[in-house]
Amino acid sequence: MNVLALRSSAGQNGFCAIKISNKTRPGTVIAGQRGTIRFTAKYEEKKMPGIESMMQESRLFAPSEAMVGQANISGMANYLAMCDEAAKDYRGFWAKHAREALSWHKPFTEVLDESNAPFFRWFHDGELNASYNCLDRNLTNGNAEKTAIIFEADGGEVTRITYRALHKRVCKFANAMRSLGIKKAIASLSICR
Repeated sequence: MNVLALRSSAGQNGFCAIKISNKTRPGTVIAGQRGTIRFTAKYEEKKMPGIESMMQESRLFAPSEAMVGQANISGMANYLAMCDEAAKDYRGFWAKHAREALSWHKPFTEVLDESNAPFFRWFHDGELNASYNCLDRNLTNGNAEKTAIIFEADGGEVTRITYRALHKRVCKFANAMRSLGIKKAIASLSICR
């Protein structure tokens, strides 16, 4: 809400201060204690002194060459090339990346189903195991001892969990759920043996 000084449309002398929202449009009739006034676009907004907006940031922080070398997209030129590729054929772009980056139990045949817009369905006829794609495959691709999760508690204690340790915890949790009678139809569980 802003406090604005408005001139009365009834021809009364002076200004009155009222509260209106930022959504109030010119021409709106506003009722007050001394009659009604018509809000016009000519008003003076009282601003609080000493408040500086920090909502705009224009500085750029370039990553180190070492970071660029190990990134999935190495540099702005490659990023812009991917954007161009997606703009030319977005279905083909996402199909290629879905096939390269994910393991599918049943491969998809349709990338995007737009028949019930705006409720779009991507890769709807394919099947995959999200737990396997996020966790299990990292046990065999050289990432088993890499950090999967970094947790920092409110007190500042930091816990790092590797993919192997996380997999062990997920298996314990999945087995606890099984022991409670929760089945695959109810919740998707990793198969841990």
